[in-house]
Amino acid sequence: MKPVGVLDIGGSKILAGLLSPAGHVLGTRRAPIADRRPRCVAGQAADLLRDLLGARRSALRGVGCSIPGPLDRKTGRVLLSPNLEWRNVPFGCLLSEALHLPVAMDDDARCAAIGEWWRGAGRQARCLLYIVVGTGVGGGLVIDGRPVYGADDAAGEIGHTIVAPSGPRCSCGQRGCLEAVASGPAIERAAWAATTPGRAPFTVTGAGAKLLRITAEQVVKAARRGDPTTGRILDRAGAYLGRAIANAVTLLNPDRVILGGSVARAAAWLWLPRLRQSVRELSLATAASTVRIGLGSLGETAGLVGACWTFMRMEDNGASRMG
Repeated sequence: MKPVGVLDIGGSKILAGLLSPAGHVLGTRRAPIADRRPRCVAGQAADLLRDLLGARRSALRGVGCSIPGPLDRKTGRVLLSPNLEWRNVPFGCLLSEALHLPVAMDDDARCAAIGEWWRGAGRQARCLLYIVVGTGVGGGLVIDGRPVYGADDAAGEIGHTIVAPSGPRCSCGQRGCLEAVASGPAIERAAWAATTPGRAPFTVTGAGAKLLRITAEQVVKAARRGDPTTGRILDRAGAYLGRAIANAVTLLNPDRVILGGSVARAAAWLWLPRLRQSVRELSLATAASTVRIGLGSLGETAGLVGACWTFMRMEDNGASRMG
């Protein structure tokens, strides 16, 4: 049976994969984006899939693509992607032209949510809320086996719910969004603000010495070693995340909340107990008693699995998008 080619395109990398139509990963390949121009990204993604196929390059069933939105799923047009610096880009058509295959696309967080519901930690969930915490904070909803899109494909954007009204400005233009206070860059900014000459954990010492960058990964590692400054930074970000999840639990009454993304996976040792406590204390009691909160099980392949489901659903519906 022909495999499905799948892509998870981020701000700096492309993760390509071959999956069976049942959503099982057959192989993956990862590469940094060499050139952010849309046609170049489409060409590089196509080359990665061809490399994975090897001698079977003509045997792809089609392509599913997970990409940062918002986007127009019907036309494959990326309306806005700040990390890629794209606006109104017909990426689905470019990808279809590069591979001469049909392409189905969806938002990256929604694809990851679908992946965890279909083949991951959210199997059998009636109402699943997926939250990805990494470079940004995104979310996706799956209810009764179907992703929720809302009126304008914007459902699930938990990263742009307000949790700190007087907080820092978000990339969306609002103040105090969850993304502005709990994402990887937000944690890095807080660590920079706490870094002064001679103070641990990130010290700047010596004449002219420079600390070029503090990463969220470094912050998490320092907190885990017991550093109080980074511990407070990480705990504060977890408190904001807990507030957002508690409100979502009351509103949606999910049976599963699943976390994904590099920052959430790294900080899970501290965040998961805090999130569960926040839900117990702040959510409606009946909803709090139902929900289970945990990490996704698919890791970085969640978006690939969801992209495969997206393509198979398009095929089952008899549609033919972007080629």
